[in-house]
Amino acid sequence: MHVMAFAVIGAIIGSIILLHSSNKSFQDVAPFVILLSGVLMLIPKKQSAYVHESVSKTASAIAAIAIVVVGIYVGYFGAGGGVLMAAILIRIIDAPYAICNAVRNVSTLTMNAVSALIFIFTTPISWSALVVLAVGLFIGGYIGPIIVRVIPSAIMKYSVAIGAIILAAFLAYQAYF
Repeated sequence: MHVMAFAVIGAIIGSIILLHSSNKSFQDVAPFVILLSGVLMLIPKKQSAYVHESVSKTASAIAAIAIVVVGIYVGYFGAGGGVLMAAILIRIIDAPYAICNAVRNVSTLTMNAVSALIFIFTTPISWSALVVLAVGLFIGGYIGPIIVRVIPSAIMKYSVAIGAIILAAFLAYQAYF
């Protein structure tokens, strides 16, 4: 599967939607998508000894659509998109969490870079805020892989899922109460 290609297509679509939508719609959608990502991570992945070829093709198509949707979300919102991407990758890649996390890191970096380029050329940018975000990005990008290699996969997966659910509740409270 070409995770990166589907992710970039989604990021382009999401960025265009963000450019033509309101802040309120952004606030209304975010809690539900982040909640979905946290819940997806908590649902156990079913292991099957036999996968029929048509089921595999259907699963691949669903995975591709899911990755495009995550790309749209990242292009539109960004925050929590990495958790959503991790939830999908855990389901489609038969590998430890650390590998899924590495694929997630590269794909979300690419989606965010594509979105950033679109925004740089289409809208005013607060460059001072960008510096703060970039520092946090590089610190997290350096420390994150070290942490993921040390902490067991199950603990990482459940911690991220619970964190996503808490964030979703916080954002829902802000948006609706």
